[in-house]
Amino acid sequence: MNGHSPAKKKILVYSVQLSNVIEQLPQYAHHEKVSMNHFIKLVFRRRFKLFRKFDEIILFSYKNEKLNRPFIWSCLLLLTSRRSAWVDLDHNIRKNGLGNLLKSLFVFSLESALVVPVLVYSKRVLKQTPLWRSKVFPEQATRNILYLNTDATINIMSGGSRNHISEVIENFRKFNFRPTYLAFDRHQSLEQDIEQQIVYTNFFRNWTEIRQLFYNYVLKRHLKRLAFALKPAFIYERYAPNSYIGGWIAKNHNIPYILEYNGSGVWMSKNWGLGSVFLKLTLQIEDWLLQKADLIVVVSKAMEAELLDRKVSRSKILVNPNGVNPDKYAPIHTHANPIRKKYGLEDKVVIGFISTFGPWHGAVHLAQVIAAFKEKPALQDIHFLLIGDGDERFETEAIIQKAGMQQYCTFTGMVPQEKGAAYLGACDIYLSPHVPNRDGTPFFGSPTKLFEYMAMGRAIIASDLDQIGDVLDHNKTALLVEPYNTVQWIEAIERLVRDSKLRASLGSNAREQAVGRHSWKRHVSNIVNKFKQLSHFGE
Repeated sequence: MNGHSPAKKKILVYSVQLSNVIEQLPQYAHHEKVSMNHFIKLVFRRRFKLFRKFDEIILFSYKNEKLNRPFIWSCLLLLTSRRSAWVDLDHNIRKNGLGNLLKSLFVFSLESALVVPVLVYSKRVLKQTPLWRSKVFPEQATRNILYLNTDATINIMSGGSRNHISEVIENFRKFNFRPTYLAFDRHQSLEQDIEQQIVYTNFFRNWTEIRQLFYNYVLKRHLKRLAFALKPAFIYERYAPNSYIGGWIAKNHNIPYILEYNGSGVWMSKNWGLGSVFLKLTLQIEDWLLQKADLIVVVSKAMEAELLDRKVSRSKILVNPNGVNPDKYAPIHTHANPIRKKYGLEDKVVIGFISTFGPWHGAVHLAQVIAAFKEKPALQDIHFLLIGDGDERFETEAIIQKAGMQQYCTFTGMVPQEKGAAYLGACDIYLSPHVPNRDGTPFFGSPTKLFEYMAMGRAIIASDLDQIGDVLDHNKTALLVEPYNTVQWIEAIERLVRDSKLRASLGSNAREQAVGRHSWKRHVSNIVNKFKQLSHFGE
């Protein structure tokens, strides 16, 4: 669907995490496929022009009863279609009529009445936190650790964050720790013998930020029991905006607390999200956690600089870039790869890009580069394989279609994390076209795809941007180009398409560095060693 006129009268609106599943639904083969975020943007852009425009809308999600913002979705579907229904992975079907709207309205009203009490409770809990005890290990501490992923999000099937969580947990075990994983939803990639404690709440689905605050209350008693049962050596928490309960439990039970901080939730909401009316409280919780953590793990020097500006002590910050499992991501014989056969790419130089199509990934600029390839002689020999799905996929695809380049591109949709290496193995060249932050602040990311590219032993073209430029060596492990410089990107692609020896050399060197410097085992080793240094653990 484009931004001007709906092409069809029936559409399937889907969660991007399920984009690889929708092609397996033959009953909706003739429905135009539109992601949830793209549909919402389209509705708000065109407003009343879409009133009852569609004959049918099917809303396809992970679970009907776990869909976020059900009241808003019920209203949108009724306003824009003559008939609509909710369908989930288990093939449950819920017709979206007046009854469903009234039920959603009742829940929305009840949740809205409790917003203020949840805000008041959260502020009171933070203020009542007792004085911090000295940072020493309790005598009864064990080799158990408690890994908290308190982001109240459902079933993230792929992407860098999912891989990061599983690899950090797996590698803690290599240092004789026994991790217990506590989260809002089950992590399908973890080994079966790792205990997972799933604590879910279905309340505040219409108020996702308030649900995150309410989740602290839900977890409080559960975490107290776990702390007494496990006597963990430390609590390790992956930061989620508005989540404070991990730090609160750690400090009230004298348990050392490690915070993995991947960027400010306030900044992300302002620059990548829809904004928030609760940013003041989000910032208060964020500052509270940063000051009280015993160790803060960040992935880049830009993030360290941000924390120093916020008066966090340098001594408790560990700059620790992301990594890769070099056994899972290893060179594959390209032409024997079944993915190439699946898409008919056996005789092509395949140029790959794997992404969740976030605003920082540079997918839109990549589309502009592809569009500019239209008149290039090398075009007949190449094919672009764009792996994944996300918010900017539709804009990316629209640019390519407008340029008439769709025959030279394949969009795979979302690929399960465990199949990522196989898809990357189908490629001869990898692209990492990350773009600077729109507000001019330093690029603070440490893209996991970068290290996966390196481990696969293929040539890389990447933006010369902050940590990306620090990790890669121009003309040794990759070709580095200016972000947004379309001419440089085209020249770099043409150079590698023509020069197979250079591709092999860059790939070999990158693989060597990935194995030697950027494994997940080394990443976790850095955390353990820094923690021992701060706490005298094991002495």
